[in-house]
Amino acid sequence: MLPTAGRDETLPTLTGVQMTLEGEKLTMAATDRYRFAVAEVPTTATVKPLKKPLTTLIPAGILAPLAKRLKSYDGPVGIGIIENGKDAVARATLSMGDTTITIRPLEGSLPKHGSLFPTECDTSVTVDRATVVRAAKKCQALIKAKGEKGMPVSFGWDADGTLTLAPRIGSADDQARTKGMAIPSTITHGSADTLQGNLLALNPAFLLDALGTFTSNTITLHIREMKDGLTTKPVLLTEGPDMVGQDYRHLLMPIRLDLSK
Repeated sequence: MLPTAGRDETLPTLTGVQMTLEGEKLTMAATDRYRFAVAEVPTTATVKPLKKPLTTLIPAGILAPLAKRLKSYDGPVGIGIIENGKDAVARATLSMGDTTITIRPLEGSLPKHGSLFPTECDTSVTVDRATVVRAAKKCQALIKAKGEKGMPVSFGWDADGTLTLAPRIGSADDQARTKGMAIPSTITHGSADTLQGNLLALNPAFLLDALGTFTSNTITLHIREMKDGLTTKPVLLTEGPDMVGQDYRHLLMPIRLDLSK
C-alpha cells in the first residue's frame, strides 16, 4: 500500500493507509487520487468476534519504518482498533512479538472503493511481469536521458496484435521511429481486435510502483472501452486473470495523449 499513499500534506487523509477489520479479513486501501490500491489479508480474532467492521486510517509515514522491520519478522502481527467513543479516543495498535505500538489515526476516511473498481471490462491481457518491469525501467531511463520529464510510457498493439511498451518522447515522427520493447502477452478475455492500433499510456513511476508490489510471474491488465485510439478509463491490474476476488488489486489512471500531433 505504501507507494500508493499520497504525499500531499494539504490532503492529510490521503497520506494514510486505511485498515478495515471485518469477519476474518483485513482490508487495506490507499490512494493519491491518481491510483488506488486494495489488499486483503486473512485474520483470526484473538479477543472476540467482531460485531461490526472496524476501520482506522494509519499515517503511511508511520507504517513505512514498521514495514522495513516486518521484512525480517516471521511471526504474526496483531492489529487492534478502538474507534471514537464516549470515553475513548480513536487509536490503533500494532503488535509484533513483545512490542506493541499505539498510533493516533488520521481523521476522515478514504472514498469507498467498492464502486471505483470495475467488475467488467472489454479486454483482459496477461503479461510477463519481469519483462514489463525491464521495459518500463528502460523507457523511464530514455525519458530521463532525453530530458522529457513527466512523459508517459505506452502499451501499444500493432496490426498483428503484438504488444510493445515504448516511451512517449520527441515529435510524432520520433515516436513513430521509437521501437518499443516486445512484451509476451495472452488475451484472457475479449478479443485482440479491440486493441489493435490502440494505446494505453501510463505514468512510468506509477506503473513500476504497482508492478513492484506484485509477486507473481504474470499480471493481468483489465482494459475498458478504447475510444479514438486510447482508453481514458482506469485500468485494473491483478495477479490472476479475474477482476474480482483478488487478494491485491491496483487501479491506475491512464494519461490522455494528443494523437493529432
